Amino acid sequence: MLEPAVVYLKNKKIKVKEGSIINVHKNTLHQIIAPKKKTRLLEIAFGDFDENDIIRLSDKYGRK
Repeated sequence: MLEPAVVYLKNKKIKVKEGSIINVHKNTLHQIIAPKKKTRLLEIAFGDFDENDIIRLSDKYGRK
């Protein structure tokens, strides 16, 4: 069974359940946290974008 993830969008904490859709607009601070059990996430980007334009503030893998 999949557990809900937690999405921090701006200053809001949202528990995301299976089938939920969260829209994250350009230049919006966001973070997705998966629980300890299985979680699946599908990210779809619209328009022109480049992976090199991502600004990481911090993560547990040391990417910044």
